[in-house]
Amino acid sequence: MPTFDGNTYDHEADHDRLAAQLRRVYLLMLDDEWHTLAEIARRTNDPQTSVSSRLRDLRKEKFGAQPVDYAEIRLERLPYSRVDQGIRSVVKKALRFRDV
Repeated sequence: MPTFDGNTYDHEADHDRLAAQLRRVYLLMLDDEWHTLAEIARRTNDPQTSVSSRLRDLRKEKFGAQPVDYAEIRLERLPYSRVDQGIRSVVKKALRFRDV
């Protein structure tokens, strides 16, 4: 596995923990479904900030440059899943809401 880096990175103190987080996030994302950051954190038992960092690591060439697609709600700028998108669509139709 490639080495993590950064100003505060200490290989002996951090490598095993970060590698385990990276593996958990990677394995969860293999299902090719949409996930919120909160959901990934809950399912991996890792802090959201760590999950966000591991997703960034997966985009790095040295970690395989895995594409990590995400969607954003335009006004709120929060990631959301396909399930969230479906629920929002149904509610908007029921309320006759139109996006402008």
